[in-house]
Amino acid sequence: MNLENKKILISAYTCRPNRGSEAILGWNWIIQLATRGAEVFVITREMNKKEIEQHVLKTQIPSNIYFLYYDNYSLLPLLKSFKSKFRYLYYYAWQWGAYKAATKANNKYQFDLVHHVTWVQVRMPSFMGKLGIPFVHGPVGGGESAPIRIRSVLGLKQWLIDLYRECWTLISLADPFVRKTFRQSTRLLVNAPETKRYLPKWAHSKTYQQLAIAYEFRNIEAKPIVQNDNKLNGLKLLFVGRFLGLKGMAIGLSAFSRLLQKYPESKLTLVGKGPAEKQWRRKSAKLEIDKHLEWIDWLPKHEVEKLYSNYDALIFPSLHDSGGFVVLEAMSYGLPVVCLNIGGPGVIVNDHCGIKVNVYNHSKCHIEQALGDGLIRLISEIGLLQQLSRGALERVRDFGWDNLISKCYEGIL
Repeated sequence: MNLENKKILISAYTCRPNRGSEAILGWNWIIQLATRGAEVFVITREMNKKEIEQHVLKTQIPSNIYFLYYDNYSLLPLLKSFKSKFRYLYYYAWQWGAYKAATKANNKYQFDLVHHVTWVQVRMPSFMGKLGIPFVHGPVGGGESAPIRIRSVLGLKQWLIDLYRECWTLISLADPFVRKTFRQSTRLLVNAPETKRYLPKWAHSKTYQQLAIAYEFRNIEAKPIVQNDNKLNGLKLLFVGRFLGLKGMAIGLSAFSRLLQKYPESKLTLVGKGPAEKQWRRKSAKLEIDKHLEWIDWLPKHEVEKLYSNYDALIFPSLHDSGGFVVLEAMSYGLPVVCLNIGGPGVIVNDHCGIKVNVYNHSKCHIEQALGDGLIRLISEIGLLQQLSRGALERVRDFGWDNLISKCYEGIL
């Protein structure tokens, strides 16, 4: 999409070049827009300034990016004292101050569009719609939650967190500023169907489903896989992510155990770290599958990328991921994905690039069995693994930055 001579204001509460998650998402948005010719003005937190300026000194970025920094200094002491417990209240206050700063900037530069990209949750408002120019909000996440019938795998703490999130979401939808954000949006983007269900019906006509993540396709060939009973007696599976109950590997381990019953030479490598590791290790011991597992601590991104070519498929049974960047990353190396049909992974994976298991109205036992059967299919159905590997490489093309930007702005700019 050609954005030359367009002035775009990006509202990015977090925007940092050397971080992960939403911070790098905010950074990637501004870089991608600038490389397509837009004049990009970014309003972000003052605390991001030092890291951004250091990065700019070391790395050449487009010259058509301009940073506007804002922080609420009267509330910062409270944020530092209470840390994460206060961050959403501070974020709410920051949004108002950022809007006031954006108003002054708009009076001076006359923007063509404003887009709020981070943080973007269905529970929280943005005041950028008050600028009176086209306003894109999202992609919005936060509506995903683990189905009630399988929440036992989360652990008590995560189960309570999920309950808290759902209650907060329902209460926030009565917030007049949240509802006004929906009304003032020219285009309202949501990550997954689970988030759209929380929106008022009158907002559905301008709501589009679009993941917040994008991945630049790498041109590699699907690896040759000899698939017959004599030469392929097991799968080499990979999981990459934080070791949290919501990542669903308690279900994944049961599914892997089912695979081992038929193909005992299979292996599973888990890369990451987190509080659920003890629970998962206990479960693997109970299932007597320890010797088939390899545990690897966190690795730098480039080290993880080297791993993909050594595996046959990615197993990613996350119970609520808004995005699922690791899914796209693995697919870009030709790995089919076996996941649950929920959240971002459920949007990304289709029948041509992986296997996804429906979760709603099904018991945990049924889901574990279906996930295990999906793994068995990869090896028992001759040619399927190679077919899905090629499909994964093709599917990644749909999630490039050109497609993402076009879907967000087409018809507005």
